[in-house]
Formats: sequence, C-alpha cells, structure tokens
Amino acid sequence: MIGLRLLHVLAGCDHSLTATGALPLMHRLRRSGHEVGALCHGGARVGELAGEGMSVFHARRGRFPWWFSRRRDLLERLARWNPDLLHVHDLEMLPLALTMARPLGVPVIAACHELVHGDDDTTRPLHDPRIAWVVVPSEVHRAHAISRIGLERDRVTVLPYGVDLEAVTTNVARSPGPLTVGAVAPEGEVGALAPLFTALTELQRDAVPLRAVIAATLADGDKLRALLVAGGLTDVVEILVDQPLRTLVHRIDLFIHGDRQGDVAQAVVEAMAAARPIVAIAAGGITDLVHDGANGLLVGADDVPALTDALRSLLADPTRARTLGRAGRQTVAERFDLD
Repeated sequence: MIGLRLLHVLAGCDHSLTATGALPLMHRLRRSGHEVGALCHGGARVGELAGEGMSVFHARRGRFPWWFSRRRDLLERLARWNPDLLHVHDLEMLPLALTMARPLGVPVIAACHELVHGDDDTTRPLHDPRIAWVVVPSEVHRAHAISRIGLERDRVTVLPYGVDLEAVTTNVARSPGPLTVGAVAPEGEVGALAPLFTALTELQRDAVPLRAVIAATLADGDKLRALLVAGGLTDVVEILVDQPLRTLVHRIDLFIHGDRQGDVAQAVVEAMAAARPIVAIAAGGITDLVHDGANGLLVGADDVPALTDALRSLLADPTRARTLGRAGRQTVAERFDLD
C-alpha cells in the first residue's frame, strides 16, 4: 500500500460530535500507514493528535486574521507538508478548505452529516468542482443529497460513522439506584430537548425512579440550566459540560436521540457500541440504524406521550433494556466497527 498524506479539516479538535467521529478515523488511518494532519481552530484534544505524531495546523477564526499575511503563511506551511487530499468534516470549514485546495492542487472530500436544504448557504460550496466526493453517513442522507441538494449521483458516497468497538466498554460500574437516561444537547439548540424534559417531568410526577445526564457545550450550559430550573428538574438532571462523549455514555443506561430530521449522530453509534438501548425519533437516517423493538425504540416527532411511554417501559424493565442494548452493539459490530 502506498501511504498518503491526508489533511483533515474540522472546526475544533475538541469533544464535539464532529471531532468525536473524526479523530478515531484519523487514528485508524495513521495506524494503516498514512501520514495524517489536522487543520482546525484548536481545541482541548490537539495535544492528543500531536502526541501521536500527527501534524496540526491552526486556522484563526474570523476574517481579520487573514490580513497581515496570515493566509499566505498558512498556505506555505501546508505546501511544505504537501498533502494529497483534504477531508473536510465541518461544512463551516469548507470555504477555507476550498481556498487552500486551489493553490495546493489537491482534491477535497466533504462530509455532510445533516439533512440540510439545497438552498442553504452551507450547502452551496458542495457544488464546487474541486470537491471529488461528498460523503454522508447513510443511504437516506445520500438520497437527500442527490434529490434535495442537487449533487451528482456519482459524487456522493456513504461513509458510515466508525467506532473502535474493542475500545468501548459495555459494562461500566455505576452507582446503585434508578436507571439513568442520557442525551446530548444539540449545539445552539437546547430548546430541542423540550419534549424530553416534558417526558421527564411527567415521569417524575408519576414517581417513576429515574436520573438523567445531559451533555452540552460550554456555550449552552447556562441556557440548559435555566430550562431545568423552569421545569423543576434540577434534582433529577445533571449537566456534563464539555466532556468526552464516552464520559456521558459510561454514566447512562439508555440514550435518547431527539433529532427531528433523523440525523445519525455519532452519539447514537457510540451509545449503541456500549450496549446502551436507544430511544429515537423515527425520521430520516436514524431508521436505517435503529429498528423499533429490535435494537431500540422509535417514537414520532413531538409525540411526547409516546416518548414518555417508551422511557417508562425501559425504566420499568431493565432486562428488556439490556436486551435491546446488546442488539444495538451487534448492529455496530456488523456495520460500524473500524476494525
């Protein structure tokens, strides 16, 4: 095999879902004999990459840093590293990557993990001829990219989320007591958790024993706390701010994915890999992964009674929850294991 120099472009090397999905792929590629680098705005996990011998290039945020020769300096450093390919994991970084790709003379792979609209500002760069492939996480996303965004069929391919299954612990010791529900607050959209909070309030009113842990970014932490105070859930729900996804997964017994568009978030795959049963909205790409009653439970969008009943059933029947969780791990082993 001929090793390549692969530059991965992402907003931050941090604990975001994008980085959580990208970094295992980067580690795997390096172990396979490729040279791997990252172009990002920084982040708490930059040291992790540098410690494994990966090159890290920092891009400043905003337009002003491009003045005073910042852009030229970055281009010169990238040219010396001499990448063969740019792999963009965040659409917000795609314009920057395209700007770099032209003088470097290299193709671009762009990841599109969301079911975005064709007239969205973030999707217009996907039509750029410098993009060799657009990679999506499921066949549902591929159909959407072709029909709604208008991308050419042969430029869109499925690259499922990957998990190092051997590194994921399924049975992590947790404190005794009621089962713990987990979720990830969508960045900048903590209001999307309203149906879950309503369901938790209903279960609390019915004296159903439970705990919950919500992972959130630092920017969303205060907003999330305000929602918990308003809903009277501060004694039930704990917030994890800027923590690794696996910290959340190790703390919970079941995972709630409330994306109305059905985006197949890395969090779902990580939770399934750890044998945590999933309760998700039956929409979009999630139905390609979670099958109702087989490896998780599906509910309708904004169907709070159905969400409440799904949670109630699993909280009352830990044996069933474990059975669904084991089936979910098997799904990941068959379709998403990096090995």
